[in-house]
Amino acid sequence: MNKLVSVIAETRRNKAKFELERKEFIVNISHDLRTPLASMTGYTEALKDPEISQGKKKKYVDIILNKTIHLSQLLQRFFELSKLEYRGIERQFKKINIGEVVEEEILSFYHEFQKLELEPTICLPEEPVYVEGDKISLKRILSNLISNSLTYGRESKTIGVSVNKIDTAVWVSVWDEGPGIPKKDLPFIFDSLYTGDHARNNTIKGNGIGLTIVKKLVDMHKGKITVESQPYKKTKFSFSLPLKD
Repeated sequence: MNKLVSVIAETRRNKAKFELERKEFIVNISHDLRTPLASMTGYTEALKDPEISQGKKKKYVDIILNKTIHLSQLLQRFFELSKLEYRGIERQFKKINIGEVVEEEILSFYHEFQKLELEPTICLPEEPVYVEGDKISLKRILSNLISNSLTYGRESKTIGVSVNKIDTAVWVSVWDEGPGIPKKDLPFIFDSLYTGDHARNNTIKGNGIGLTIVKKLVDMHKGKITVESQPYKKTKFSFSLPLKD
């Protein structure tokens, strides 16, 4: 009877926690969608002014375009997260050389590196290292982690990517030397839409979706993900994948 009462109490606590997280999730979604929409509406109204100069017109149109792209990316991430929550995405797991996947993804950020005048530090094994994985998912994990470092660590002009084989696992790390993550936020950094009080930088507040997606994709590969952070020294995200012979 005591065990039954304990189980019921735990179920109620979990239900209350889930309900609170659901409400916070909806509030955050509403905020993240409303902010760019309000900005787009304001600049669209401004374009209706017949006396606006051509220079301002171009500036406003560029802002609206950037906000539209941001909103599209945000909706895509919400959609992807929803499909992951309900197992709505089929994955094709096969033997993959993780070094090649990392190289491909780093190359896809070439223009961003050029724009920020940043040359990444890359450390890959000389010999092929194979894992059992879904290539699209692995590229998504890397894309989110590299984007995260470029967003929050850009002022340091230093980011790095490495691949290391340790025992029966492969560890892939992405790091930067930016402002870092407050210690109190580290345990929650992969929770849905968690951004913390500082979100690594007061002027660049993320929505937390990218890291939530990363965690779910790593779990899907039966791997682990860790984060460690020392402000302006090193903030490093590392995830493991089982080795494939």
